[in-house]
Amino acid sequence: MSSPALPLQKAVYEAVKGLGYVVYDNLPDNPTFPYVLLGDDPLVAYHTKTNAQYIAYCSLHVFSNYKGTKQAKEIMDNLMGAIEAIQLDTGWSIGHRQLFNYRIMGDTVPTVTHGYVQYQLNITQI
Repeated sequence: MSSPALPLQKAVYEAVKGLGYVVYDNLPDNPTFPYVLLGDDPLVAYHTKTNAQYIAYCSLHVFSNYKGTKQAKEIMDNLMGAIEAIQLDTGWSIGHRQLFNYRIMGDTVPTVTHGYVQYQLNITQI
């Protein structure tokens, strides 16, 4: 049995890239600002006798060196629209989706704004 982890990562990566943002799965030494970093995406299985089903928590980190939080919030809002629209193309279907966490936090570098968006997605094998 496979999981929807890789199809989900691919769909999220392509959706973020499609918005025109720099997106990383692995952060380089000198990233280009602003950028989106793919975060943790734990899966919780709740299979039935007939269906493989998961709850996925899709996490995206936004990093901006713009003074203030405006740019990070704009990017985060755009990411929310992209996550609401993604579809999986490899035998999995996303049903219910809901924003689980949206926050701006301080970063270890004082000139960087760190935003965080996390979605809960119900995914079923089709």
